[in-house]
Parts: sequence; structure tokens; C-alpha cells
Amino acid sequence: MHMLDGYDAFTTVGRTSGHKINSVMVRSAKPGFPDVVDDRYRELMNTYRKWLYITKLRRSGHLLELHPKLDVHPGDQAFDCVACPCPEFNFSWNEVTEDEWVYFRAYYSYDGNFRAYRKNKKVDAGDVCFSDGLAYFPPMQEYEEWVKSQPEPKKSQEKPTCDNHKAGKDNSVKFAGRDVTGIGAFTCTSHSCVAPRGMVNFFKGRLEGEGPERVWVHFNEHSGSTSEQGPGMRLDTWCNVACDWGFVKATEMHRTLPARFCEAKKSHAEQLREHETLTSSFPRRKIQEWESESIEPKNENDDGNWTTPLMDPVLKGGYYETLREERETETEAVRLTGRRSGAVRWIADGIELEHSLQNLKDEQKALGSKPTARQAELLNSKRLALRDRIDVFMQKRVLHMLEIDEPDQPRPLEFVGEDSEWAEPVELGLPSSYKADTLAKAGVSKLAEIERRLRRGVCTDALESVKRLLGGKAAVIKFKNQHLSGQVATTRAESTIQKHTVKILKARQRYLNSRDALLNLEPTEKDLDQYRELRNQDLQTLKTYFEEYAQTTGHGRTSMSWIWRSAAAPNKEDWQIDTLKTEWFRSRERFKRWNEQLVLLKREMIMSIRSFRQYQDLWEWKASNGQPSPGMRSYALKRSAFFGKLARQMLGVSLECLKDDVVHLEWANAWLKDNVSDGVFIEIST
Repeated sequence: MHMLDGYDAFTTVGRTSGHKINSVMVRSAKPGFPDVVDDRYRELMNTYRKWLYITKLRRSGHLLELHPKLDVHPGDQAFDCVACPCPEFNFSWNEVTEDEWVYFRAYYSYDGNFRAYRKNKKVDAGDVCFSDGLAYFPPMQEYEEWVKSQPEPKKSQEKPTCDNHKAGKDNSVKFAGRDVTGIGAFTCTSHSCVAPRGMVNFFKGRLEGEGPERVWVHFNEHSGSTSEQGPGMRLDTWCNVACDWGFVKATEMHRTLPARFCEAKKSHAEQLREHETLTSSFPRRKIQEWESESIEPKNENDDGNWTTPLMDPVLKGGYYETLREERETETEAVRLTGRRSGAVRWIADGIELEHSLQNLKDEQKALGSKPTARQAELLNSKRLALRDRIDVFMQKRVLHMLEIDEPDQPRPLEFVGEDSEWAEPVELGLPSSYKADTLAKAGVSKLAEIERRLRRGVCTDALESVKRLLGGKAAVIKFKNQHLSGQVATTRAESTIQKHTVKILKARQRYLNSRDALLNLEPTEKDLDQYRELRNQDLQTLKTYFEEYAQTTGHGRTSMSWIWRSAAAPNKEDWQIDTLKTEWFRSRERFKRWNEQLVLLKREMIMSIRSFRQYQDLWEWKASNGQPSPGMRSYALKRSAFFGKLARQMLGVSLECLKDDVVHLEWANAWLKDNVSDGVFIEIST
């Protein structure tokens, strides 16, 4: 029994295959002479499955009296999350006041994993699923019949909103040779515990998202073994892995929840300090005006454009307006040379690709020559996704640019290759990469006019961004100089200023990129006057200009930076305050979210304690009700003592957090008052 218990620990906690464990046992039996050891691999697998089945029956209370209220799923072999809300188990609705209902919602994530497939292999006649419908999967036969009864959904002709998504591509999963293509699972969002009856088999690749990723990292290490197993053994294995995962999560709650509470408390204090600092820098009347403003999205003009104070200020420079106007002129009937339907979107995609290439280049340089394995993997995934976007763009280029020759004034862009090396430069071949007479001969001059208008819009939007960010930077510097002292506060402010500087330089790069393209598109005199070269010395705040102006003499040749005088991006009234309005709303909401997180963590700690106590009482009840055998009664009492110890451990490490008055949860305070005294449970005699 000890050997089988150890085998189970190696397969679940150690994530080791049965074949590897058997190899270790063979080595231990006769080192150096493996051939003389009898092959008992099949017997080992068969014995382990029977032992696991009996163990699951015992842990589910088999042959013990069913509790009239708590045993809602007789023979249940799953282990639910102890920290998530379960009405009438770890809380009752009549204990919760109406204003605290919002904290008792259960949040679940759903995701698919296509590495957990099963190969289409011959199945042994004795391959029976012992946990069928009793643990994490629904009854197999009923589920398969239900799947077959569902009509095949019609394929949408619309382009997926998520570009380059694996699940959106038919070639992302190779179904040949697989009778099960993967699994889907519901997990509690906060702790990643699999929900009972919350897993299903996939027979087609239809879903892959960003749900319980932490679970899949663990599950993927078992997928090699399960892909070779029969249907019954495979489901039993996955149920055992999911149950052990939830059990480990439960037994670690005494460490994870208090640690998360301390981290959340620290972030809560930081966000409160940031919000109060930001609030003190504005006039009181402006704060009162903002406090009365709702953050709910509004469609004020009934035109489909929803706005909220949490959104970035809408730039009115012309890029998005131009893009919308140009696309409205396109219809399916348009067949003029250079104005095929989709031409505007194609050029806009090219401009966005230029920005994405620059962002990837900046990210690669920021990582340096020795990025971590995780950083290198993330950079490579972005590179591959960008490569796919470029390939799609170049395929569409043939449609819009016809049979035009290679660019005669190319604008190559650096592209990050494998292993963070520089690959061959990318030439997108937009109209700005050709001379005007070349475009005219090819009959695509109208495309140049479209790009010219879009480039003007990008330049104007970038100028507005620069001015808005410079205003925000000036406000931060002013507040730092007037109100902050001490190393910690000053360092934090300097970090904020540095972030503003990085954003300003990125906006400058976008401006210069589109300005260079505009210069290749026969710009007008007005273009040359409005869109000048943006040098580093032009990135000057008005405050800096006026301070330098006051400190110098002979102002005959003094002039502020041209960006503040350009008609392309005119100044707006109260722009400095309006610039930081969005950040004020965001800082307030960040503080509220951390406040909510602290309340939820208090709730989770109490629910964990109450779940353990409930299991303790349940097993004690089973030991004293019905007519259990002496062995089963002894097991039930030990099980009760085990959960009682978990409850006391959880209470001991959580009590300080629960008594912390940084946030208030009346439900938790009332339960502690009625059930805990001097750090120990109040035992109620029956």
C-alpha cells in the first residue's frame, strides 16, 4: 500500500509517467541486470488502477451513511475549491447583508487545451472508466450523444476580431489520428481549481483562450502519458490529476491567501497614496465635477461611438476620421484602378505594421543581449505573429498594387529574426515607396492620395499625443518639486517622469515615420509648413519655455517650440488638467479594485476555514451515524481530525489578516465573533 501511495504521489505531484517509475523499480530490483527482472508493467498498471478506484471510493464516503444536506452528489469523487462560495456549505445567504452580496459571486474561467488529446488507438476490452460521471467529467455516453445531437454551426464569413489566433486557424490543430482532440475545463478564476463535472472532451478544435493557463501548465506535463491511454483510463487519470491539484491548492491556502492579502494591502496603500497625490494637484471644483461623473460607457450622439472617462483622450488629428471617410467611399461596386474595395484598410494595415515593427525592435533592444528564457519566448511569439501579419499584408498587396515593379525609393524596416538577431529588412511596398511617375504608369496614383491623407492624420495625432504627454510630464514635475520630499517619494516620481519620457519618444517616432513617408508622396507647401522635422529639442513643455524665457535677456529671437504654434494640432483650453483627467479616473478605479481584492481575500480565508470545519463535522457525523464497520469508522474519524487540523492551521495564520481594519467585511466579523475566541474555535456542545 505504501508503494502504491508513493506511486500515486510520483504521478500527480512529481508528474512522472508510469513507464519511468517502472524503469526506476526495475533498476532498484537488480542494478546492472535489468534482463533478469520479470516484466510486471501491465500488472503494476492494473493494480494501481484498482487501488486508485478503491481509494476514491473510500474518500467519497462509500458504505457510510449519506448526510441529508451535504451529500448532494452521492459518491462524489471530486474535490471542490474550499475558498470559493458554496451556499449552505461555507456560508449561508441569510448571514450576508444586501450591501455585501456583491462579494459573494463565484467567478469561473473556461478554456481549452489541445495538448491533452488522445490518439486513435485500439482500446482494450477491459478499459473501464471507474470515475464516469462521478468526478470532473460528465457521463461519457450521455455527453457523446449530446455532442452528436448538436447541429453544426454555420461558419461566419466575417474576419475574426482576434488576428492570428490559433483557434481561429484550421491548421492550428492536426486532427489526423486523434479521436479526442483535447479537453475543456471550468476553473475558479481566483485559485484555478477545476470545478466538479467541469471538464469535457473535445472532438474538434474550436476553442483556445487565456483562461486557466496555470492549470494547463501542470496538465501538459501529463499529456504525453494520457495520449497513449485508453478512454477509460485516460479519464480516470485526468480526474485524479485534477483532484490532486485541487487538494494541494486547498492544503496550501494557509500560505497563499495571507501572502496575497499582504501583497494586496501593500498595493492598496500605494494606489491610495497615488490617487490622493493626484487629487491634491487639481482644483477642488474640478474634483467635485469628476466625482459626479459616471464611468459607465455612454453613446451620447447615438452614433455608435461609446465614451467613458476611463478611455484615453480621443485624438481629433484626422487619422481615424480620414480612415473612416475613405472607407465609406468604398463599395463592392467600385472597380476603379487603385480604388478596389479594401484599399484603405490595406494601407492603414501597412501603417500599423510599421509601428508594430518599430515596437518589436524597441522591445528587442530593451531586453539586451541576454534575455531570460521567458522573455525570449515571448519576443519570439510576437515575432512570429508579426511575420504572419506581414505575409497576409503582402498577399493583399498584389491585389491593390497590381503588377508594379520593385520600389524605386524603398523604405526598408528592420525586423527581429530568430535568436534576437536582425533578419533581412522588410519592405512593405506601400505607395510611399514609389516615385510619382512610377505610380502613374501603373495606374495606382489614387492609392498615393489615400496614403497621403492617412499620413497627415497620423502626423497630427502623433503631435497631439506629444503635446498631451508633455503636459502630463510638466504637471508631474511641478507636483514633485512643490510637494514631494524624501528618497522614496522622489524616486517614485522620477520613475513616473521617465515613463512619460518614453511615451513621448515613441509618439515622436510615429510622427517621424509618417512624415518621412509623406515627404515621398509629393507633399504640398502646407504640408511642409505644418509637419516639420521634430527634433529632441522641440520636445519642450510650455512651462520650460516660459521659465527659460524669464531667465534670459534679449528676447528678439526667442521662440517657443513649433509644436505649440502649429495649426496641425491647435492648443485646447485647460489641456493640462484634461490631460490628467483619465489618469485620475484610472487611479481611483485601481484603488477601488485593490480595496475589493482585500475584501474578497478576507471572504476566501473565512470560507476556507468554514469549508475545513464543515468537512470535519461531516466525517465526524459519518463515523457516528448508520452502522459503519470498525475500519470505516476509524477512517472517518481520522479524516475528520485531518480537516480539523487544516481548519485550525488556516485560522492561526489568517487571524491577523482577518482582524486588519484596512477593509471591512461585516459577514467575516460576525462569524469570527460567534465562532472564535482568543484565537481558537468556540466548541459548541451538542
